[in-house]
Order: sequence, then C-alpha cells, then structure tokens
Amino acid sequence: MFYLFVMAVILESALALLFNWKPFVENLVPRAVRPVIAFLAAILVVHLLGMDVVAALANALDGTKHEATITGQVITAMVIAGGSAGVNTMLIALGFRSVRTPETTAPKPPPDKAWLALRALDGRSRGDLFVYLTSPPGGANALLGVIKGRSKPASILSWFVSDRGRLPSYGGHTVQPGQDYVIQVRGTDENGVPLPPATYGPLQFAKGAVVDIDVKL
Repeated sequence: MFYLFVMAVILESALALLFNWKPFVENLVPRAVRPVIAFLAAILVVHLLGMDVVAALANALDGTKHEATITGQVITAMVIAGGSAGVNTMLIALGFRSVRTPETTAPKPPPDKAWLALRALDGRSRGDLFVYLTSPPGGANALLGVIKGRSKPASILSWFVSDRGRLPSYGGHTVQPGQDYVIQVRGTDENGVPLPPATYGPLQFAKGAVVDIDVKL
C-alpha cells in the first residue's frame, strides 16, 4: 500500500508541471481534463511495471498466487490516478490510516458571498463585449471584464475546453449579497456600430448563490 501511495505522489507531482502550465489552465477545463490525463499516465506506468493492487491484496489475504490481470491493472491505474488523496481514502477504508485528507470539490463562493458569471451567445454583435457592473444608487459604472468569444452549443468537447464566451471562464465574480447591482453589456455590430446595450437589474443575490446570465447582443 505504501508503494502505491508513493507511486501516486510521484505521478501527481510529475503531472503538476502540465496541470499548472498557463495554456493548460486557461484553455482547458481542469476538472474534466486532469482525470483523463492522469488515468492515461497511470495506466502506462502500471502496464510497464506490471502492477495489480487487486491481485496483490488477494494474494496477501488468502495466500493465493493470482497473476496480474487487465481488470486489476485498470483498477490500480484508477487508484493511482486519483492521487495521494485517493490512495489515502483506500488506506482509511482498510484501517491503515485514520486521518482524512481534504477532498477535491467543485468550487463555490464563500458562504457570505455570491458568484456572478455571464455567458455570451451568438447574436448581432461582433468582437469584444464589454461588461459593466454598477451598484446603485450613485455607484460608478465599473468595467467588470471583456468577453472575447461566444459560447458554443453544449457538446462533449465543451466539457473539456474552456468557454471563451464566459466571464469569468471558470467560477464566478464575487458580489455582495443583499446589494443592488445593474449589469450592462455593450458591443458593436460587424460594421463597428454600437448596439443597444443589454441591461440586467437591479438584481440582488442570495448568500452562496452561483448565478450565470446568458447574454445575446
């Protein structure tokens, strides 16, 4: 088991170079792509080393001499690809450890905040869309960000590739619950003529809310 844990840590550390690479982070969806890459790398290592944790456990428990199988190697690769936290979970289940490491969870806003995101759909506008956020009364019309692309229809590829039509591309912008906000999106048509802005609000957000607004300009 310790050997399996070490292999998981080594693979986790090796892949960190790729997973922290800027083009990877900005253009792909980490929570969708990382498991696939980690599993492919793990299955390669397991195959080259002839590892099979299922057969090894069975042999240790009942004194048999089972040989490595494809099924066992796939399971072993999945455990290693789960990283050190995954191996730690297995060690806890088997009673070898009692300390649980933090699990990977979907990102969410702090309990006393809310998240706001906008998704630009295909419309008359061309080029950049400028998103402004105002907190009335008397709040400044502040530029929240610029949307460079347009969201595509949902597909399998969209699970893995970062959405360039979303602001932000991952997670959300933090906003204060119980406060009025007005969101305005501005853009131009194919001739560079400004289009009537899309305005939303005033809106108030609940604590812990994650709000995605679709914009078609």
